[in-house]
Amino acid sequence: MITAVEIRRKGESLYPAFLRTLLSGASFFPKVIRADKSLSDDFTTMRRELSEVIGLSKERTGYGYTIHYQRVKTRKHTEQDLPTAICFETESDYVRFLRKEIEVERFKEDVAYILAELPSLDEWLMQNPLKVIEYNGKWLGLMAVCTYFIRNPKPGLYLRELPIPVHTKFIEQQKGIVRSLLEFLISDAVNTEETLFEKRFNLKFSEQLVRIRILDDSLATRMFSGLSDLSIPETQFRGMTIACGRVLIVENLMNFLAMPNLPDAVCIWGGGFKVNFLRNCHWLKEKRIGYWGDIDPHGLQILSQLRGFFPHSEAIMMDFATLRHFEKEVGPGERTNASTLVHLTEEELELFEYVQSNKLRLEQEKIFHQYVLEKLAAVCLFNIQQQSFNGRKS
Repeated sequence: MITAVEIRRKGESLYPAFLRTLLSGASFFPKVIRADKSLSDDFTTMRRELSEVIGLSKERTGYGYTIHYQRVKTRKHTEQDLPTAICFETESDYVRFLRKEIEVERFKEDVAYILAELPSLDEWLMQNPLKVIEYNGKWLGLMAVCTYFIRNPKPGLYLRELPIPVHTKFIEQQKGIVRSLLEFLISDAVNTEETLFEKRFNLKFSEQLVRIRILDDSLATRMFSGLSDLSIPETQFRGMTIACGRVLIVENLMNFLAMPNLPDAVCIWGGGFKVNFLRNCHWLKEKRIGYWGDIDPHGLQILSQLRGFFPHSEAIMMDFATLRHFEKEVGPGERTNASTLVHLTEEELELFEYVQSNKLRLEQEKIFHQYVLEKLAAVCLFNIQQQSFNGRKS
């Protein structure tokens, strides 16, 4: 037999469908819930459950559900008048039972306001009736935001610059609902490949900074007034051109900071898989690119990713020779889910499979600085005669 708890749960599960009928004008009542479930074997439990169902019925409370009975001859409890159906006959009965009288009235008021402002949202409302209730009290501001974006689908401003009569944090605090509304209203202007709210809706945003070091003093003087350590917003970095011949990308921050002076060269702090931001830096296509990361599955995966953007990128100190040279510094690593790294050379792919299967890692900072200088000299990235390994002029 159905219980009072089950009646309430089923009644609440019907609520979104009920709200949709308020939007469409379709008929919802009378709404019948089947109640002809098997009885409890325990007579005391059965009588208690029946008493609870009757106690919450319209017959006892003056509102709520009406019980339809049928005399049933049971195997264990003899003949009993038992519920076969629970029926909400009117909207008032149903809404009062759920204790949602005020909520439903506010829903109706909000829907009327939304449709008066933007009739095109009728389909969105049918898909999202509970959102109307969730954002009660905010629809005046939300309609102002929607109206502005319909007229200005590509604002090119920061959120807090938008000339909308809402407080400066309003959109920031309502990004979820604003995103849903705008994707429905201005779908043609949405950058669907972007996940960041600001990028998706053509707004300015606080960009990540690209940190670079100018390794050639003359280049720093000529282009950056002597500044050698710079942090530049991503879009500005993509659009700039540095008149150098060599670009070195280093993953570890301390190694980035410890890079020696190199003629005609700059160094970019990669920061792991953040190298993805370089894919649209077209000016790098004309540079000689060197990449130095950890010798582990992730480091070699990043190398392959970088080569996908710039096939001419060279690996530095990411080989079996370096791994064997510092075998005492090799520690445990982690496997990556990558299965095929199509941009590695045969030797690099062999190295990847070796460190992947053995869970090995040689971190950049475990490689001695003297070895770094020697390897950089070997690939002709700087004039080794200008600097000795103990820091004195040679």
